[in-house]
Amino acid sequence: MSRTTSFFNRLIAFLLFAVLAFLAAWGIGKFFHQAFADKISSSVDQKAVSGLPNQSNYIWWLVGAAAIALILGLIFLIMNLQRRRVGRQISPASNREGTIALSPADIAHVVEYSFAHLDGVRTSHHKCINDRGTRVVNVTVHAPAKVDMEALSQACTEAAEDVRQALPGQEIYPRFMVELDRVE
Repeated sequence: MSRTTSFFNRLIAFLLFAVLAFLAAWGIGKFFHQAFADKISSSVDQKAVSGLPNQSNYIWWLVGAAAIALILGLIFLIMNLQRRRVGRQISPASNREGTIALSPADIAHVVEYSFAHLDGVRTSHHKCINDRGTRVVNVTVHAPAKVDMEALSQACTEAAEDVRQALPGQEIYPRFMVELDRVE
């Protein structure tokens, strides 16, 4: 998720919190006859609010509000469904004689394959993603709880160095996540 998307997500969550907290405080204050809630209630025209459903265009106002909420919700959803994959990267070793393009996914696949053949590792998966503006080669290793963690840690260290050497001069960071089974 990019920083801009993250900012808008937090802004919308804060505004939603503020509105709902205000309505909750008003309702609770009204129940307990608090002065601030009575002051807010006195500023609202009770006759106009209670007569709203009887207005001839009330249904159209509700449909309009629902359409606006639907459109804003779809925009928010589309904003969060952006593509996060990392595509081919141009190597700094490229020159006028030719361009060297490497796919971090291919390198991550080789790393995943090497983990799958370690003793004790059941499965492994890889993804190359943009995580908050940082390109990451993410490898997840699934293993039983009794796996040799020293060997697995050493394999992660070696694989991280291999990724750095395979993608020289590029800011693509390896991340290894080890998921262990529960101890029975």
